[in-house]
Amino acid sequence: MALLERAEGPAAGSTTPPPPRVRFAVSHAASTAVVALRGVLDDHGGELLAVVLRGVIDDIRTKTVVVDLRDVSGVEPSAVEVFTAASGWARRKAVGFRLFGPPVALSDMLTATWLSGELDIVP
Repeated sequence: MALLERAEGPAAGSTTPPPPRVRFAVSHAASTAVVALRGVLDDHGGELLAVVLRGVIDDIRTKTVVVDLRDVSGVEPSAVEVFTAASGWARRKAVGFRLFGPPVALSDMLTATWLSGELDIVP
């Protein structure tokens, strides 16, 4: 039984990151890209989201990026930086960047810091 338990989980000392707790869906309509998130945005998910947002912002079709946060159930404070970084990438590429429907906890985190003034947030 101990062998079965060990086979089901990661090996001791494994460096494989845990599966993301957030999922992304990207859609394009004309020059607008919508990145919809679902789940909990943690450090690992924030790193993955940064890659997704960078790709969407770099896409020549994209003139506006909307990050739909309505289905986000939680955000770790350390993952919030991805939004300001993406906003900066978008600004350098002359691409609009907007957060749509952030959960109350995320809105509170952004409002409690200088980050809310750096982002276009639609409640």
